[in-house]
Amino acid sequence: MSKLGDMKDANFPKDDQGRVYHLGIGPGMVANRIIFVGDTHRAKLLADTIDGFETISDFTPPRQFRIITGNYKGVKISIVGTLMGYPNTDFCVREIRAVTEGPLAIIRMGTCGTPHDLVETGDVVVGRETVGIVRNPDYFRMTDKEREEAAARPYTITRSLKASPEILELLEGKTAAIMKGYKGSTLHFGVNASADSFYSAQGRLDSAFDDKNEVIIDELMERYPETKALEMESFTLFDLADVCKKSKIYVGCLAIVLAQRKRGGFLPHARKVQMVQKIGRAVAETLVELKME
Repeated sequence: MSKLGDMKDANFPKDDQGRVYHLGIGPGMVANRIIFVGDTHRAKLLADTIDGFETISDFTPPRQFRIITGNYKGVKISIVGTLMGYPNTDFCVREIRAVTEGPLAIIRMGTCGTPHDLVETGDVVVGRETVGIVRNPDYFRMTDKEREEAAARPYTITRSLKASPEILELLEGKTAAIMKGYKGSTLHFGVNASADSFYSAQGRLDSAFDDKNEVIIDELMERYPETKALEMESFTLFDLADVCKKSKIYVGCLAIVLAQRKRGGFLPHARKVQMVQKIGRAVAETLVELKME
């Protein structure tokens, strides 16, 4: 693939071939049915281990996103390594939307921690809805009086956004079927929370910083008791899908639990790889069978 040309528009930069600034892709270079993963190596793992997936193209732009497109059961699917967090997810959703026509279907297949007592490492959570946790920088510069007058909090927990029902029904069924009889892992359904950072907004305590986050997990669980996954991307995906004006974006999310936040357990790497290989097929089959407008 040739290098990107000069960008033509400061508002939404594209070169003369219609390729976008950060992902480096243009029309025809990404499918309308997409798996989002945060780890670019996981994108390659999925492409190599989803039985029957035939890679057509594998592209890594200078900013190190990764876009692998192939055929699965006669349907074109892209696996996109989005990297981590709200901003990178925003790049991917907006720039993919800019170079595609018609409806999109995007399922985030991620890894997560869990704040829920009944969820263990190695379990899988299908998010029926997602919420965001956002740090409020102003809070840390306010006086006590200003905080009281503004009713300010160090973190905002958003309202929830629901997964697309068309995706959710298929994803729950496909994942349940694949996990049936798989020892050591349980499938859960509930709320997926996405924080704007790995440390402060997820309630991780760091003595080097005054994060005022000691109770954020308790506040999250009080407001959304069925929160079973805590990660960094899905809320942005759902949020942008909700406000997209071009064509409909169907969304869903699923996460493999790596960390049990209350008991401190962490899933071994080899087991994580096994789970990714197993669950990836459920996500791909959901996209293949989804009927879009």
